[in-house]
Amino acid sequence: MVQLLALRHQSKGYFQCGCMTKLGKNDGSFSSIKPPFMLRLGKNREIHFKISKSNNLPPSRSLCFHIQGRCAEKTAADMKITREDQDEYAKMSYERSQAAAKQGVFAKEITPVRVPDKRAPNGFVEVTEDEEYKRVDFARFPKLKPAFLDVADGGTITAANASGINDAAAATILCSASFAAKDRSLTPLARIVAYADAARDTIDFAIAPHLAVEKLLRLSGISKDKVAMWEINEAFAVVALANIRLLELPIEKVNIHGGAVSCGHPLGMSGARITNHLALNLKPGQYGVAAICNGGGGASAIMLEGL
Repeated sequence: MVQLLALRHQSKGYFQCGCMTKLGKNDGSFSSIKPPFMLRLGKNREIHFKISKSNNLPPSRSLCFHIQGRCAEKTAADMKITREDQDEYAKMSYERSQAAAKQGVFAKEITPVRVPDKRAPNGFVEVTEDEEYKRVDFARFPKLKPAFLDVADGGTITAANASGINDAAAATILCSASFAAKDRSLTPLARIVAYADAARDTIDFAIAPHLAVEKLLRLSGISKDKVAMWEINEAFAVVALANIRLLELPIEKVNIHGGAVSCGHPLGMSGARITNHLALNLKPGQYGVAAICNGGGGASAIMLEGL
């Protein structure tokens, strides 16, 4: 459920700015290289696993869960979304991210980070841009084996059409309208119009975002045809494709600068990333919606208006 945290922190901050706190900062971060492996799949890829021992849980506790990739495969089968559909979408995501990077779209939302490197002359390297979208080899897409189901069993999800394993952090400053009006040093980028949560059974987590978005549209009173930008987190390409279909959205308005498939999906910051991306790219008066699912069946959505 960590995927939701960054976006829900912003929703909570919105509530607090309206009721109590007038200025706040929300952070989200995740390091994919630090959590330990709790199990190795091997040849027997059953959808249910029971874990009694891990570095995160005491021996007396156990965890029974659905593997998200298998759940996403169910969505692909239910909605007849093919391997080719997912690979084509993934390629589009990479191409959009590459084009956006060349146009400097991401530069305004990335803070350079110094990473220790003994091989570098100064003992560090400065990371100024995302790495994932530059490492793609489209020729390999059709050659990759499915990650969660064998081809004979209908497997469609591969490393190419799923999000990457990445480290990153994001931060957002929220304040009340009255605070922004008093402090002339602040230049608000956007306002939060509404937010919503929804959930499905865990196995259908991939299609939960469309329920959150439908609820969001009802709460906001804004019809979807008035939304200029959509950010639907690409945990897997099939997640974006399924929710685009269920919401009947024009694909040219969804993830227009690429998404998690091509940029990466650091779980604890992805909600903040897609929300911040809207805030930085919406023109005054335009509406944007960000939506993200979690592995437990829930989803959150938020609507912004550019200022």
